[in-house]
Amino acid sequence: MSSTYRAAAVLSALVLMMVSCNQNKQLSAYRATNTDSILFELGRAQEYEKLLAYTDSFERTGGLTEIDANRWRGVACNHLGQQRQAEYYYKKVIDADIHTDHDKNIYFKSVRRLAEILVKRGEYEDGIRVAMEAVKKGEEWGDNSPKDHAIMLKAIGCCQLNLGHINEAAKSYETAYQDYLKLLVGNDTIRQLNDAIMGANDITLDYINTRHFAEALMWTE
Repeated sequence: MSSTYRAAAVLSALVLMMVSCNQNKQLSAYRATNTDSILFELGRAQEYEKLLAYTDSFERTGGLTEIDANRWRGVACNHLGQQRQAEYYYKKVIDADIHTDHDKNIYFKSVRRLAEILVKRGEYEDGIRVAMEAVKKGEEWGDNSPKDHAIMLKAIGCCQLNLGHINEAAKSYETAYQDYLKLLVGNDTIRQLNDAIMGANDITLDYINTRHFAEALMWTE
């Protein structure tokens, strides 16, 4: 009887532990989703000072990982016009250890924004380095989305164009455009159409800004 009782007690304890672990996982997933939703809404409302404060608070209480927190800080600083600070936080994301699919997603979002900052500032050599490194990692990981790949190739093309590498830029732009078209296959929503149109528009503007008007006309068509 004593042996049977002990076995039953151990079994009960194991069941309770499994239930508890499952509940903790569900709670963690809920917190992560809820936290992102709150921060996203603050960004949409352009409450960027609040976004920074909430990000700090959520990280302290375990609602955000360090990589997530630095990405949101980069977002807030970028919209507040604090490009150097945004660059700092995006670089912290890029230099972090990437483990999960979620980390990879945050990495690509951060690289995209960092590349845009560098391009706008005219730091084309740094911009091309950052973007090419991201493309390489995406190929190694095997899960680079067409949109991420397109934005990186578009940034690379812009840097190549401004550095005088005209033929290389044309190839990068064409690859980026083909990626944008892939977004529309079976998924031609307004958002996907907007991404593709704005991608082609950005390429056209790059050619106009560098006074390559024949290429700009081609992309307009």
